Amino acid sequence: MSNENYNSQNPVYEGHFKIECLDKNNNIIDSFEDHNMIVLSARRSMAELFFNLEGAKFAHKLVLGTCGSKSEIFKGKDETDGFVKERTHLFSEVQDTIFAQGTLFEEMMKGDIIKVQDDDITKFNYWQYNGENVKNFVIDNTSLNDYFTKLEYAPYTYTINFKLPQRDTIGSENCVVADRTSDAANDTVQVQLKDTSVIFTFYVDVNNGNEQEHNDSEFDNPTSLFNEAGLYVNDRLFSFKTFGSKVKDESVKLRIVWTITF
Repeated sequence: MSNENYNSQNPVYEGHFKIECLDKNNNIIDSFEDHNMIVLSARRSMAELFFNLEGAKFAHKLVLGTCGSKSEIFKGKDETDGFVKERTHLFSEVQDTIFAQGTLFEEMMKGDIIKVQDDDITKFNYWQYNGENVKNFVIDNTSLNDYFTKLEYAPYTYTINFKLPQRDTIGSENCVVADRTSDAANDTVQVQLKDTSVIFTFYVDVNNGNEQEHNDSEFDNPTSLFNEAGLYVNDRLFSFKTFGSKVKDESVKLRIVWTITF
């Protein structure tokens, strides 16, 4: 059998992403849909599941973030901004570590955000890398000024953890894993198997996901501008999508329909 048409970079699965903003009466007030990106790390997760690796997880987490747009907040980042298959996390997902100047990074990817200690060692700032992917990169005053943008506000993410029930749950069961004190306690996750597709439907409650940092004068109510989403399998990013910012406050619930087709 000839392998001349085989491309190892193209997985045998694909995804479709749709996000809708709903009012209190479930009317759609804004929406976006498009194909998503299946990242390279998805292949390792699928191999582990097929192998039935001890402790392996199936799809288990949705993460929404606020750093997936260009400087024009209603345009999602693209490959020129670092939205590539090699990414292993959302732009908004930042390590807790505060790095001192002089730190050597084994790899820095375009769009990565890091916390860097300020001259006042009790403080730190968020910096986003704008250069090309590079290995063995040292951060100092020169590299920060030449290759990074200092962010005005902290990145914000909102996470829903869920557990697949091994059956269709559309219209009935909620798959959210959360105790009643969790932020996601009022959210809903449902899943359906249809032909060769798995369809996830996520609902973010009106009271959840509204905690992005802003100047007090920018919004009357707590508000987040979500513009990226990631679906995680076996603790790795599986599929990823950026989009123009969607306004989320206490008057808006989000409905995300994410379809993975094999």
